[in-house]
Amino acid sequence: MISAILSLSFNKEQGISLYPTEGEFYKQYIDQQVADSQLRCKIDPQIPNVQIMNQCEEIYEIVGNSKIQKQIIEFKSMSSNNTHFITLSYENEVIMYEWKNQIIEQVGESITIDPQFNCFNINLSEDFAILVDCYQNHELLLIQLMDEQSIPAYQVQSSIPTSTKMQQIVNGTNNFIVYAQYFKEYSVLSLISSSFQNSSSLKNKFVDFDIPITISPNIYAITSQEILQLSISPDSQLRIQMIYLVQESIMIYLCILNAIKYY
Repeated sequence: MISAILSLSFNKEQGISLYPTEGEFYKQYIDQQVADSQLRCKIDPQIPNVQIMNQCEEIYEIVGNSKIQKQIIEFKSMSSNNTHFITLSYENEVIMYEWKNQIIEQVGESITIDPQFNCFNINLSEDFAILVDCYQNHELLLIQLMDEQSIPAYQVQSSIPTSTKMQQIVNGTNNFIVYAQYFKEYSVLSLISSSFQNSSSLKNKFVDFDIPITISPNIYAITSQEILQLSISPDSQLRIQMIYLVQESIMIYLCILNAIKYY
């Protein structure tokens, strides 16, 4: 019989006893014992046959070029593909990193977008390169970053939203950016083509949207009362295919995850 005592260090010490029999694999979910589900745990001292598995485990940290002072950069947005990820800081600095052999390395020099722009999100994709959505003087600008230069690729009059979101979707041989603007009273979902033309827009009280990785290129948009399944028509228009009613508004985020998983 194995007996182990785990000491959790937070506001006060708490002991948990585990009694698995020989050959038995016993799991004790620590988040059932403490309120903070993001608690990082470790065993001190180390105990044979007992392993702690944290939900999130830090495996590498970037500390900048200085060996004395740690460099701390706060990111407001991040996007990634299979090999790289790109970040946008609150100072409008764009940095690309490569994930290789479990080490994060910066790729090339950083690019700083004009600090007068109010930028929200960054998107990394093969077809649109790197896109950043920024606002200035009641205008929306989609800025494309290429060869360490920032080039305005799309520009239209717009009020400044409270938040935005953009994702790429492939419909047959056509590539689009699905762009959401969340305002206080309403939201706008736009379909932007690879030539940076606004093909279609929908106005509603959207809370969020997502695009599953499936053969069928559907878009799922959610409001406080319903989930909308959207598709792209042959003439590049957003079409509502199905509407799922949501009984309890508190469950809307769970419903969108289930919709993305099963449809």
